[in-house]
Amino acid sequence: MRMKVLVTGASGLVGSRVLGELKKSRGFRTEGTYLRKPAGNLLRLDITDKRETERLITQLKPDIIVHAAALTNVDYCEEYPKDAFRINVEGTRNVVNSARTVGGKVVYLSTDFVFNGKHGPYSEDDATDPVNYYGKTKLEGEQLVGEIGHLVVRTTVVYGWEQGSKNFLMQAVGRLTAGSELKAAVDQYGSPTLADNLAEAIVELIKEKKNGIYNIVGRDVLNRYEFALKIAQRFGLDERFVKPVSTSSLHQKAVRPKKAGLRCDKALRELKTKLLSADEGLRRAKRQMENERDKA
Repeated sequence: MRMKVLVTGASGLVGSRVLGELKKSRGFRTEGTYLRKPAGNLLRLDITDKRETERLITQLKPDIIVHAAALTNVDYCEEYPKDAFRINVEGTRNVVNSARTVGGKVVYLSTDFVFNGKHGPYSEDDATDPVNYYGKTKLEGEQLVGEIGHLVVRTTVVYGWEQGSKNFLMQAVGRLTAGSELKAAVDQYGSPTLADNLAEAIVELIKEKKNGIYNIVGRDVLNRYEFALKIAQRFGLDERFVKPVSTSSLHQKAVRPKKAGLRCDKALRELKTKLLSADEGLRRAKRQMENERDKA
């Protein structure tokens, strides 16, 4: 009997990649939701609407819910904390409670922003201490999922080739292609993660019925400037437009955890999915760009 999986936020970068990977795998029946960007056969769902969430999940009765829907704009979350709480905490509570009602398991997407960024990269067992409101809401979401003993997948600096997306790769390629300056922090570290690779690992975690917390990230820990240079090199763009700056000079509304990133030793031990280096991930992303242009 095939397992039924519902992916919330399936119109976003991570959600769409997870849904696509599930569809390629045997043994799954899939549904996905969107809020503002309809695509394909996705179902509309506002996770902040308790009754709507209950109704859809009760109707579908999924065995697994991959909860990728979230408000991820870190500065927006800082400026509009009520919106962040409503979507990332109350929305997650609605999904978790509805999953409990139908006996479904929740796979929750989280972030290295649950840490303070003083002693990264972090393992699954390190003490959390978010320094911005986005991180606080994601940690509360983790705790809600933890109450029913399900799966938390932490990741960070997720990138991929997707027109219309504002992930770091697309922003960098857009600015550098236009000959515009790209400011990149030399003191903000993370683990660049190709969305497709993240999706592959999530599907394996589901197949293997894993529970608890798993860090699923690329194998390298880089600062934003180093990652921007790699993007320029891989996509044949002018590195001179990449400008190294300090985080403080960017005047971002939300405090960033500077020495962040995640250790993926646990995933490397337990999973067969190869977690990619930044160079390997960017190579795949460039192939995606080339394939898209060939089809145009």
